[in-house]
Amino acid sequence: VQGIPYLPSPAAALGADEMARYWAYALYDYDKLKARFGMDNRYAVNQAEAKKRLQDLLPSVGMETLGEISGYAPVAFHEVSARSRP
Repeated sequence: VQGIPYLPSPAAALGADEMARYWAYALYDYDKLKARFGMDNRYAVNQAEAKKRLQDLLPSVGMETLGEISGYAPVAFHEVSARSRP
């Protein structure tokens, strides 16, 4: 019996927003993952690893991406200091 290949890591050149989308789609919307990132096969997804990578990225992503990801699962919005705003 041939095994299902493991989900590859996203390209290192992707920014935090796209990497967060990659892991969110891997967890919650596989069809969107395939369409957006050109995946043509089915892959096994290590859910614990994907959740950890997504959580690690959340403080670095923009509000639009956080809003999109929150449509799939609750996320903790990161705090933005008034001093750091342009």
